[in-house]
Amino acid sequence: MLAANSSGPEGRVFAFEPVPGNFEVLKRNIQVNRYTDIIYPIPKAVGVRPGMISIFLYKNSDSHGMFGHPHVAAQEVISVECVTIDEFLAERPVDVIKMDIEGNEPYALKGMAETISKNNNLILFTELAPLFLRRAGVEPKDYVLQLEQLGFDVRLIDEHSRCLKPITEDLLAEDDPSWHANLYCIKRKNG
Repeated sequence: MLAANSSGPEGRVFAFEPVPGNFEVLKRNIQVNRYTDIIYPIPKAVGVRPGMISIFLYKNSDSHGMFGHPHVAAQEVISVECVTIDEFLAERPVDVIKMDIEGNEPYALKGMAETISKNNNLILFTELAPLFLRRAGVEPKDYVLQLEQLGFDVRLIDEHSRCLKPITEDLLAEDDPSWHANLYCIKRKNG
């Protein structure tokens, strides 16, 4: 809803949500807030390649994802369609991407590498959740390095002080399973 409000009447927001229950809530929010001409809900996952993937659904949680939790049994596993951002956008320009996809962020980035390279003013908001990344087989420091190699300056959004901070080694080594933060990534200017 914030993205639709910020984009103005000429903007477009593509909202990907593969979990059916969450998708229904998304559609209701779009209708209630009268953004049906701006927000386009898409009932698909975003990843490294198109095809069908499994999503683990958990009771009493919204942390559904492509990677099973090692200590919590999934209530259900569903099969959903997955697309890449490169394929979906087909070279349409993009200003902002926001993703919070429970550890699948590094793989989704691979599926949007062309989009990232062709949009020099792109801003990316993404979650940094060490537990979810490690479940997906990626170390947090490697994820931040991937963002930097894609041409982003990466800063941590400090929710308490309401400012951007550099990412430190101790944050990347965080092993508290509940710790997570959001990152603000802006494309570096060439030259």
